Amino acid sequence: MSISGKKYNSTLYELISTYRDLALCISHVVKPLVEEVGLTMFQFRLLVCLYEGGTNLTELAERVHAYKGYTSSAVDVLVAAHLVTRQYPESDRRSVYLEITDDGKHVLDQILDTDTPFYQRLSSAFQLSEAELQRLIALHRNVISNLVDGRKECL
Repeated sequence: MSISGKKYNSTLYELISTYRDLALCISHVVKPLVEEVGLTMFQFRLLVCLYEGGTNLTELAERVHAYKGYTSSAVDVLVAAHLVTRQYPESDRRSVYLEITDDGKHVLDQILDTDTPFYQRLSSAFQLSEAELQRLIALHRNVISNLVDGRKECL
């Protein structure tokens, strides 16, 4: 197939299109839940990443593929809401270590717990076995890794 006389791979285009469509569908389902607890989608992504483990601001910004300043502003809001803590290591007072709080984990549980309507809806939509889901995740991570020089994308 071609556009303006240039060839492109229609299967690859379809794959990219379905990735985008899936992301939009998930976003439409989760966004009202995220807003209900007073978060933006970006703040939600930061909490999910921090749930996987604490990190510094630079690494967090890289993991969500955002500018450090934008990430820092969102973290300020999460800290003010007591969902994230900042810790300053004694060895390097310029460094900041970020960690999700118990309140932050509780907020994520309200949205992502297996008993929530969101989880139930996603679970029924995928209709895949655990092994198939793990394979799909591995494939996604492989593509992401290839696209962003080995860094892994958070939700």
